[in-house]
Amino acid sequence: LRDGSWITLRPDGATRVLGTGSAFSGIAPVLSDDGSALGHYMDGEGWRVSRDGRIDVLHEAVRDFPPVLSHNGARVIFRMTAGGVAARELTNGDADVGKRLEKCVDDTQVTAGSFTPDGGGVLLGDEQGNLCWWLFPEPGDGVGSLLARRQAHSSAILTVAVDHEGKRAATRDEGGTVWVWSVAGFQSVVSFELAPAASGPLVLDARRGWIFVGEQNGIVGIYSYTPEEAVRIGNLVATNDGGWAVLDREGRFDGPQSGIDALVWSGETAAQTLPVDAFSEGYFEPGLLTKLDDEAPHYLNEQPRDLSEDGYVQPPAVSIDPVDGQVVNDQGDIRVRVRLEDPDYPRESVSGVRLYHNGKLVPLDRMTAEAEGGVFDYEVRLLPGQNSFSAVAAGPGEVEGKAATATFLATAEKISRPRMQVVSIGINDYWPGGHLDHGLDDAKAVVSTFRARSGRLFQEVGAVTLLDSSANATAIKELISRHSPAPRDVLVVFFAGHGYALKKKDGWEWYLIPYSRVWERRPMVREDISRYGIPSRELMRFLTTIPATKIFLILDSCRSGAVVEAMEGRAFDDAVGRKALRRIARVGGIHVLAASRANEDAIELRTVPHGALTFLLIEGMRGKADLNRDQQVTVREIVGYATREMPLLSQRLVSETISQMPVGYSRGADFALAGEPQDQAATAAGR
Repeated sequence: LRDGSWITLRPDGATRVLGTGSAFSGIAPVLSDDGSALGHYMDGEGWRVSRDGRIDVLHEAVRDFPPVLSHNGARVIFRMTAGGVAARELTNGDADVGKRLEKCVDDTQVTAGSFTPDGGGVLLGDEQGNLCWWLFPEPGDGVGSLLARRQAHSSAILTVAVDHEGKRAATRDEGGTVWVWSVAGFQSVVSFELAPAASGPLVLDARRGWIFVGEQNGIVGIYSYTPEEAVRIGNLVATNDGGWAVLDREGRFDGPQSGIDALVWSGETAAQTLPVDAFSEGYFEPGLLTKLDDEAPHYLNEQPRDLSEDGYVQPPAVSIDPVDGQVVNDQGDIRVRVRLEDPDYPRESVSGVRLYHNGKLVPLDRMTAEAEGGVFDYEVRLLPGQNSFSAVAAGPGEVEGKAATATFLATAEKISRPRMQVVSIGINDYWPGGHLDHGLDDAKAVVSTFRARSGRLFQEVGAVTLLDSSANATAIKELISRHSPAPRDVLVVFFAGHGYALKKKDGWEWYLIPYSRVWERRPMVREDISRYGIPSRELMRFLTTIPATKIFLILDSCRSGAVVEAMEGRAFDDAVGRKALRRIARVGGIHVLAASRANEDAIELRTVPHGALTFLLIEGMRGKADLNRDQQVTVREIVGYATREMPLLSQRLVSETISQMPVGYSRGADFALAGEPQDQAATAAGR
């Protein structure tokens, strides 16, 4: 990344930031098996190796060749200014400075290298294209043992990579040719040519038959290889803020919000250049990186239009008429008019026109008219202060066009502090085998946390809970509707319980599972989930009709894999839930944080009476999410804290097994949840 730090990415999407400042500036760190980093960097004294807080200076190392580290950082190979290659045990300090790797490197310069995973072997490539394999010198052995040598390339080898098992190696030369070898005997497996931009490191995953290739444009190409050929199957993109995205050949994509927001689909003209997020309905594919490995992947977007080959149909452009603020009805609403820029755009090809007020979707029942020529009128209630409007239209395939924006400043004699309403739902009492332990504890703890941490920001913090038998579908809907705050207030909806996904005629649908006596009488079946559950589309429609423009939906929900497997014929992953909840956030303009738990073993924590997501939510609300130290915790800070800390929670709670990755989406305007009022926060921060 630009600040000198690095991120690691697991196939399930979990990320971890490595290093700070210039800790690994310009040089990639080595990763040990647990994902921790070992770095080497150069300063005025030469190359340094950082390991477990200890710094070793390699005074004899040449500056134009980065040292080669073993996976645990205990051993290093480097080219010496006096000539030759040194092999050093860092745990012994300078005692073994005399160890060398001789033969095969006497007459030419080493240009690339890699240790085998166990640290016992070293593969080095040189400027003449030779590939050599040594055993690392053991105590009493000053030169090591040369096991194999071959002419691997006709030009200098720039990169050497060894797979996790030490059975395969990959090399790349300065012309862009990549070879995959069996380490034993250096028998060739496959070769292929890379694009000129692919000049970065290689990472070999022989178990999957993948090679990751770094490129100059910041993209990592993912290649799948067989003895016959190598095919590019996807791209990984890292952003400077630690985000990432993955894309496949057809245009499907996955990643956190920050990674997706950083990408654009580049067309031939400026009008055809759209953010990748605009293609979400048909191309957002949660869990895409792991699906690239499947022989018969279960895509949610099964047959999308191939963007790389076919492109897309240009979506309609819209504009917003100047907002005059004139009241148009007895409720004090004003009119906001949205127009299709091209009145001749085929109306049947317009799949939707959406208006957002301060980031939240204006429901369709507020659209009073659709005039001829593509004019859409909405009635909207102004809020004191700045009112921001955004409109977007979607064309064929639900591809969204560029957004049009407008603002209006509504004055008020005095703006009082807003109110907060917390609706907290917790269910333990489900069917035999699906009973939960901490749903009630979570719901109660969330209420007490918001009351304790939010009171100074809001005029009032109202809270109500629905627990077990009182939390049926009708009661949940009525409760949210009855306690819906005014437009400028904040609504927090928390749910701890089960959630499931079902395949419907028009695609997959995710359901929030409320309490029902039906679960006590018989095993869960799809008909009951459809009848008694609350589908995500209805949940979004319900929340967008509520007057409050600041809504935070938190779902610490899990599922029983055995039940879903029985219904669907296979264990179902979290992709449906992730896609459904992301739609609530990006289309509805509602902030969403969800546990996204697929593994039954990770349902609830044992050492504390909470689900893992609730545990992090409470921590964040108590101040740990306040990264900018402004004495306030905002909804986006909470979402960022939970998604960032979950991969590290198993290390903090060592007796827990946590194999989940929460998903958080924040498309609406950010707002404070806890802390001090702005004037007091500014004073406390010294501003």
